[in-house]
Amino acid sequence: MLFRILAIIVAVLVSTPSSSAMTTVDWVVANSHNKITPAKAQRIVNEAVSAGSRHGVDPVVILAVMRMESGYRAKVVSSEGATCMMQVMPRYHREKIAGRDLNDLRVCVDVGTRILKEYLNLSRQDIRRALTRYSGGDRRYAREVMAWKARIVMETRDAVVMTASTD
Repeated sequence: MLFRILAIIVAVLVSTPSSSAMTTVDWVVANSHNKITPAKAQRIVNEAVSAGSRHGVDPVVILAVMRMESGYRAKVVSSEGATCMMQVMPRYHREKIAGRDLNDLRVCVDVGTRILKEYLNLSRQDIRRALTRYSGGDRRYAREVMAWKARIVMETRDAVVMTASTD
């Protein structure tokens, strides 16, 4: 199943554009705070798709959380101690981190996605409630992440494929 999803995404990414919409990778580059390289953006998208597939979370939501939390900056640390692109709080999620390095993109996205999936389960699969939990209780956060998700879907030609493949 994962290979089918990845094959569809790769096919869409390498196909000739049928409209002026950009790829998700191009969108991540254009919307990053520090204008990351296309290669780095491709890694971010790949990790979101992989973690989303492993944990049953929409990869576009994962990308939206990363945009909201860090603007796709890898080494950002909040005043509360949250770290990495997904702004994971190490003191609350030690068991999920299990001695791994949150500065590693794969670890960061995996841990953040596992936390989001846990909150989805606690929230009866209500993404807005799960996002509110992820932010520590801020309801505006869920609206803002969902707005980023909508932008990704509207402004790219391949995000809809990514979203549909995890439903």
